Amino acid sequence: MHIVQRIFMATDWMRAIWSWADLNNIPNNQIPRDESLAHLKELRLAPPLKVERNCIKADIFHLPSQISMLKELCVLDISDTKISEIPDEIYSLSALTTLGIGGLQLKELSSNIGNLTNLKILRAHDNLLESLPESIGRLTSLESLLLTKNKLAWLPQSIGRLEKLNRLFVSNNLLKEIPMEIGSLANLRWLALSRNLLESLPDELQNLTKLETLSIAYNHILASQIPASLANIKSLKRISIDNSQIGEDGNELSLIACLLSVFEE
Repeated sequence: MHIVQRIFMATDWMRAIWSWADLNNIPNNQIPRDESLAHLKELRLAPPLKVERNCIKADIFHLPSQISMLKELCVLDISDTKISEIPDEIYSLSALTTLGIGGLQLKELSSNIGNLTNLKILRAHDNLLESLPESIGRLTSLESLLLTKNKLAWLPQSIGRLEKLNRLFVSNNLLKEIPMEIGSLANLRWLALSRNLLESLPDELQNLTKLETLSIAYNHILASQIPASLANIKSLKRISIDNSQIGEDGNELSLIACLLSVFEE
């Protein structure tokens, strides 16, 4: 009886990734030191512990360019590491469905983000983003977009193309207006706009027929300026507002109070 043993020959790109993993003390259960690396599905480098506002950042400063060889990678989370620049190679990972890039102090997002057409979840919170590329509209599989705590002054019109989006979080930014194209997000269930500089809301919000939660607290919008057309959204259950948006007699809520459960933040 002859026993045939298959000999595994590591490639240069594997050796480069292993060297990087060793340098950064990344354990074998995250970066396998064998041929299974070629079939890696998830790579989570974000630190597990986050206490209030004091974040423990992982001591990882860069990703190797050879990461582009992980063709089967579906989940990549580099949030709250010390990586300050996203390598272009990430945008060639066409199998990605989840990308976490929060807490990296990023000032811009490459237009190549539009190449990740299978992306379902994008977390880009706690950065310094001032705008989003129009190419974000190519992420037509996107279901959840987290952009909280950035410096966004506007949203691109192309955001209206994200037809599968059900959660959009853009609280704690510098938004002064919301594009009317947001009314095209037919599957949106949760829209968080709190702590911006908004003075009004587009009437097109009434087209969000699946919307359940709308958060608009701590803006420059009085309850009397909330479009009465929101009452047409039968699925809407909650509107988040703050005390400054309600007058002393509370009459500003009369247009919608009979249909909605309104709570104060």
